[in-house]
Amino acid sequence: MCNRTAKCALVACCLILLGAPALDGQRGGADLKAGPHAEKRSAPGAFAGLPLDFVENRGQWNTNARFVMASSGLTALLEPDAIAMQPGPSHRTGLRLVFEQAAADVELVGEERRLGVYNFFVGSDQARWRSDVPAYAAVRYKRMYTGIDVRVRQGAGRILEYDVLVAPHADLSQVVIRADGATSLDVDSHGTLV
Repeated sequence: MCNRTAKCALVACCLILLGAPALDGQRGGADLKAGPHAEKRSAPGAFAGLPLDFVENRGQWNTNARFVMASSGLTALLEPDAIAMQPGPSHRTGLRLVFEQAAADVELVGEERRLGVYNFFVGSDQARWRSDVPAYAAVRYKRMYTGIDVRVRQGAGRILEYDVLVAPHADLSQVVIRADGATSLDVDSHGTLV
């Protein structure tokens, strides 16, 4: 039940935010104008059926996020202790799900590598160019808590979801997620965080 509730929390947040700009100036925010799927913003219909990619950040973006997922309506920055979501232009604020008391040595690892790669040749400074940058179908936060990993992935209908993966005998009560940027939180009759 707790796993389902935790999973539903991100699903609900993403449903609220889909179709909604970048978190300008907020912690963990990034300039993603030349980000992955930038072409989707100019032609959303042509790319609507494509799966979500989690692109490794090798310095092409000025952020502490290790992976970035960008679609036509949502950008997600996967930071070591949080998932920052930047909605589209119709919303002025974003949402940052912070994993409180997360381990300092959490490791973010891409899973299910995509066949293609991304190339970033933005500006005239070749030192900032990046090529052959891999993308993944999911990202696992290894050892987020003792005996607990978190896996972020695409759910049904191109919705961003996460799973809390609990090893036998691990204490699920370690997992505390704070929603920065939310004006209110409520649990609906299905157990979904709204």
